[in-house]
Amino acid sequence: MAKRLTLKRSDRAIMSVSRQAIRAAKLVYVICTPHAQKYGGRRSRVIYIGTTEKGVHRIAASMAHKAIRFLERRGVRSLDVFVITCPPRPGTRSWLLLERDLLIAFKLEYGRVPLANASGKNLGPDRLSGLFHYRRVVSVLRSFA
Repeated sequence: MAKRLTLKRSDRAIMSVSRQAIRAAKLVYVICTPHAQKYGGRRSRVIYIGTTEKGVHRIAASMAHKAIRFLERRGVRSLDVFVITCPPRPGTRSWLLLERDLLIAFKLEYGRVPLANASGKNLGPDRLSGLFHYRRVVSVLRSFA
């Protein structure tokens, strides 16, 4: 079996509604609120998990779209974006597999996909890629709680 890829998350928000940006492509990003949202009996700040091949352009577009809907909610004054990356592997679209694994892990931990995600509702644990340690994926998600 091939060596598993390692995950790293950014330590601070790289973008908020004030248009901060990064130079990156082919990555997974997580949009969070400052205060945790309810997911059944648990809480998480994560409201969206997305991926992009186009870098900051897609993140800014997604941020603008999600901001309109979520900044109207009571108590939400800003949205933060965090980037989760992994090293590339030839012949593997690892950023897409990372996004899918994050969605599956979120669904298993919190009972449903994040509030703003439309995709991933029908994913189950049998669809995990096996490229990432499941415990590490969960610990990255919990770091946003």
